[in-house]
Amino acid sequence: MTTIMDCIEEIPERLKKNLDGQNELFDKLSNNLINKKYSKIVIVASGSSNNAASAVKRFGIDLLGKEIDIIYPNLFINDLPRKMLSKNALYIFISQTGSTKLVLDALKIVNEMGGDTVSITEDLYAPIAKEANISIEMGSGKEAFVFRTIGYSSSILTLAQIFMYLAKAEKLVSTETLNNINKDILIAIKNLPRIKEETLKWFEENEDYLETKTNYIFSGTKDLWPIAIEADIKFMEMLPVLSNSFELEELIHGPQNMFKEEYLIFLLVKEDIGSEKANHIAEFVQNEVGNASIVVADHKVNTPHLQITSESQWFYTLEYITVFQILAYKLGLKNNRDYTKGVYPNVTKYVSKSVE
Repeated sequence: MTTIMDCIEEIPERLKKNLDGQNELFDKLSNNLINKKYSKIVIVASGSSNNAASAVKRFGIDLLGKEIDIIYPNLFINDLPRKMLSKNALYIFISQTGSTKLVLDALKIVNEMGGDTVSITEDLYAPIAKEANISIEMGSGKEAFVFRTIGYSSSILTLAQIFMYLAKAEKLVSTETLNNINKDILIAIKNLPRIKEETLKWFEENEDYLETKTNYIFSGTKDLWPIAIEADIKFMEMLPVLSNSFELEELIHGPQNMFKEEYLIFLLVKEDIGSEKANHIAEFVQNEVGNASIVVADHKVNTPHLQITSESQWFYTLEYITVFQILAYKLGLKNNRDYTKGVYPNVTKYVSKSVE
């Protein structure tokens, strides 16, 4: 029987296949985006797809030197004035199933305006894929569980490859830079099994400690902030338990007033991303609240920590999310979670998010 851990372990193989098929993806984009130069990129996605886009946004901005907007489909439809839509923008729509109704409705709006639309889905025959000008398969296959793991990671890579193509087409980067990026992607892919083993070892060593916690808070900054948001969602849906997430600076404003020792606060950092502030926050929690914080870092820190061996320069977000996919899965098992169904499967009788 397939488990979520099987899906997590499948991620490196799936990502490697995406990387190997990059030339085919570039050819597909080239055949459909002839001589196009865009003023900005607009990405429409919800849930984990939105978080994946946010995790790779900074990479895209650094590579392309242009604005990248990420918006929820409901806000795109109801809050974004039609006059703000531009034919000079490239619109990318992400939906793993390819049948999210509001994403489809948003895509139709851009098509009616005459804009260029790209879909990223698991199935090229899905409604959203068939509606888009250019349809890209994210490479996740059809996941066995609604709690997405493969699709999240493959969405990050697929978006990164689209950004790389645009940078190449507009002659914004050298061939050497693109080759170095691909090498870095491969470094991240090859490192995922080690991240898995480090996380499992930490879980086994801290299992009793984790059982004392009732709620979870996640925090990070820059592109570790969307990883914190995705971790929050994974814990909430997979354990399930009430959790929350905050940008690192915002964590010590209002939210710190509700810190309790029975909560666990995960602080996501890299040596050059939020490390000093996270250490100070962890010290505050340990001294004033109790044994309630863990710094997730790729380097040695003085406060209680979960140390991983992150190796990628640009795609460490793939490495960090693996930690929380595994922890959510393992903690859910301890709560006797049945991952084959949602807690309230009848919710679709009241609200349906998919195309009928």
